[in-house]
Amino acid sequence: MFYEEKHSAKKDYFSISQGYNINFTFPLHLHENYEFFFVEEGVLSVEINGISYKVNRHEGAFILPNQPHAYSTTEHSKTWGVIFSPDHIPELKKIIASKGHFFPIITLGDRDIKSELMRCRTDPLRLRSILYELAAMYTDGARSEEPSLYDSDTVSKLVAYIDAHYTEPMTLTDVSQALGYSYRYMSGIINSFFKLSLPQIVNKYRVTYACQQLTETQRELTEIAFCCGFGSIRSFNRNFKEVMGITPREYRLAQH
Repeated sequence: MFYEEKHSAKKDYFSISQGYNINFTFPLHLHENYEFFFVEEGVLSVEINGISYKVNRHEGAFILPNQPHAYSTTEHSKTWGVIFSPDHIPELKKIIASKGHFFPIITLGDRDIKSELMRCRTDPLRLRSILYELAAMYTDGARSEEPSLYDSDTVSKLVAYIDAHYTEPMTLTDVSQALGYSYRYMSGIINSFFKLSLPQIVNKYRVTYACQQLTETQRELTEIAFCCGFGSIRSFNRNFKEVMGITPREYRLAQH
């Protein structure tokens, strides 16, 4: 699953799923690149800047740089994604600055744009022509107002901090002090935006990382538990089942 890599900020960065994600779920995060996530089958839920959208079959979500976003699947989804640096389509930044954001869901129909992107990944001009086409589809949509329920700069800092430190012990006091906000203010931001407690948020990050380790490595469960930030195998099993509905061992068996 390509998504676990730390997305590069280097010029002309481009990464596309080699395979497909089945029943994809990923916690709130952000990065400096554009992202397009497409649904081949089923329905994917995406949350962008605190607003929830349903992405149906043959639709994709277009994510802008530094937009907090999360993915989840309720029943079934088969998806793929592409992440690319702003250098590929520099004009889009200017359009957004002058006209604002647009509705993020794009309909492609039966077009196999993944194959087109895969064929063009080593041909910069053809690759950029497709990315520009996606950007044009995005700007053809209706304008959307950014939600005013929270301070977007604070949320971005919070998400970036959690993403960088979720394998470490973390308390609300730690986060507040690290970001330079009061405990009460940070608590309010977390409650209003995430609608989860900080431990629940951190556990989701840890479990997501554990899923990747269980699928792509043969590491022992105890080793995975500690590298993901859990203090014991017992805590790992309990929190994993709370998030995924099954134990880590059951999850690993289901992937093979």
